[in-house]
Amino acid sequence: YQDLDMMQMAEVNETLVVVKRKHNIDTPFRCQSATKTEQRNETRYEYTLQAAYLNGTHYEYVQQKVQVKLVLLPSREGYKSRYTDKDGVKFTLRLKEMDQDRGCFVVMVTRNGTKGCELLVPVSKLATDIPAVCDNYYNTTCKGESIQLYEKNCSYNIPSTNPGC
Repeated sequence: YQDLDMMQMAEVNETLVVVKRKHNIDTPFRCQSATKTEQRNETRYEYTLQAAYLNGTHYEYVQQKVQVKLVLLPSREGYKSRYTDKDGVKFTLRLKEMDQDRGCFVVMVTRNGTKGCELLVPVSKLATDIPAVCDNYYNTTCKGESIQLYEKNCSYNIPSTNPGC
């Protein structure tokens, strides 16, 4: 399966929610999302990553900013993306599937050498069914056990940019 152009996903200006994934499935974190907070140039962006963990009966949210760089694919047709998190873990993301109106994305994430798919949707699409093109690719082409990270009581507001929330 050929890689698609990650620029398609980078051009989405609303928060992207990780619905489910097939790597690092023992994570305690849920409600994971990525919000583009700055575009430095055509291939460099700042994203705020947010996740929550259960603290007793309520979610505690944590955030970090990462610098995302788009890197040309070997085919020279489109981009993949790379970033390093605050713990020094290196990530490479390749876009594998999306629907025509950017209502869903399946990315292959390489995290310190381990690989697995993630299925993301824009926050505005959470109330609708996942488009079949993404769900089918995730369920049939992506290997491994899946973990659901989206839960209906997740909040995807980024408090730092929304004072008063």
